[in-house]
Amino acid sequence: MRKKVDNSLKMSTVLTMIVVIASIIYSYVHCSISIYLIVLVVLLVLSPILYIPYKVIEDQDSYIIARVVGRKEYKKKDYRQEYISLKGKGFTLRLFGTAFWVYWGYFWNRKMGVYFGNHLCSDRVLLLTNTQNGKKIVIDVPQK
Repeated sequence: MRKKVDNSLKMSTVLTMIVVIASIIYSYVHCSISIYLIVLVVLLVLSPILYIPYKVIEDQDSYIIARVVGRKEYKKKDYRQEYISLKGKGFTLRLFGTAFWVYWGYFWNRKMGVYFGNHLCSDRVLLLTNTQNGKKIVIDVPQK
């Protein structure tokens, strides 16, 4: 099953790539910037790719997010689980996160408060709320 990716995420990624590429070309041609600075910018732009959740697996005890580099596991006993849609939650502010390649990092909106997101789609996601401290995590729905 192929993962669904939000159109807004696709669009922001394409527009950001166009701006970054145009800025690099302009800076290199007209400002004679260092090739090392260009490499640094490219690495920073590509770094969110490492956190793309290409598969979310649900087993008996946990949810496992398989990312390009590494994996993250959330124990079911530590979280209250709820399937939700982030669409219609109103304006969402990125506190320390990215919507470039992947929704990853800390976000805030009025209805949910602060949450950590690691997902590709906002239509149907899994909200994990820590039973000890109330921290919220949003991940893609596990694949069957």
